[in-house]
Amino acid sequence: MLRTQKLQIGYTAQKPLLSERLDLEIPEGKFVSLLGANGTGKSTLLHTLAGLLPPLSGDILWKNTALRKSATSTRAKNIAMVLSPRPIAPTLRVHEVIELGRYPHQAWQGLRGNLSGQKAVEKALALTELEALAKRKLYTLSDGEHQKVMIARALAQDTPLILLDEPTAHLDLPNRIMIFQMLRQLCQNQKKTILTSTHELNLALQVSDEVWLLKRAGKMSIGTPEDMILQDKFTETFPEKGFSFDKHTGNFQIHHRHQSPIQLKGQGAARHWTKQALEKNGFSTSLTSGSLCVEINEKTNAGISWEVTQNQCKSSTVFSIYELINYLKNA
Repeated sequence: MLRTQKLQIGYTAQKPLLSERLDLEIPEGKFVSLLGANGTGKSTLLHTLAGLLPPLSGDILWKNTALRKSATSTRAKNIAMVLSPRPIAPTLRVHEVIELGRYPHQAWQGLRGNLSGQKAVEKALALTELEALAKRKLYTLSDGEHQKVMIARALAQDTPLILLDEPTAHLDLPNRIMIFQMLRQLCQNQKKTILTSTHELNLALQVSDEVWLLKRAGKMSIGTPEDMILQDKFTETFPEKGFSFDKHTGNFQIHHRHQSPIQLKGQGAARHWTKQALEKNGFSTSLTSGSLCVEINEKTNAGISWEVTQNQCKSSTVFSIYELINYLKNA
């Protein structure tokens, strides 16, 4: 499919974005996430791979043919690009926007009389669950619905490869999850190959077959998410003060200044959220030691309770984390 040879990207030859030239290959039928901090060149790389920006040096090959030698119409039949900004024609209806994806195959004006084009649009509407919104104007849609329309347009373009630049930017959490689930299903059920840049690290780790990790030094690491975690690649890429990547959970953890430890007894979700609340409020936790002991009891008629013991003397019982934090701050 798409691969590069000694690729260098950027806007001027005097200031390349990468410290090394890239030999990349997008695995066919896989979900690949392009990750990295702001300013590392994720969007520039995507635009270059799509043919929207010329490479500073090296080549981009589609099935062993240099992309720069192919016609724009040929390129558009192989690669679809989904960008984040809102379109300039918000009064178009949903089905009209999706029909624009058929332009590489036929003139837009001739779509109505073309059965294969109509079927492609109908399939795109179905895959993105947009049939009920087909006649709505774009400006009436939510951000999540709008992004589904942009993905549907790429599907109507009927390309084996879809590139997406920050497809969940400005979306709330449920819509971010929905978009990633949809993209994963397109890989699995429609055999699409997807490369997306994103800052959604936790979601990307859950759905990606492969991760391309761009570092500030202009170097790239490539591998499965699980291998990259175990090799500490994310820790190396995001060595920020005040927080760190937790390889056990796949999340970033904020560093809190802690007082003397509190012994925390309990299990399951109640222990997890109690521990998070305590550490957020400046209390460290321990399994075995501490002048204060908090024991979680989930077998009470009132629901969950927290028994606080100081120096092995029973002190008090509270019935919410809110009460627990207030009690400890005044202890």
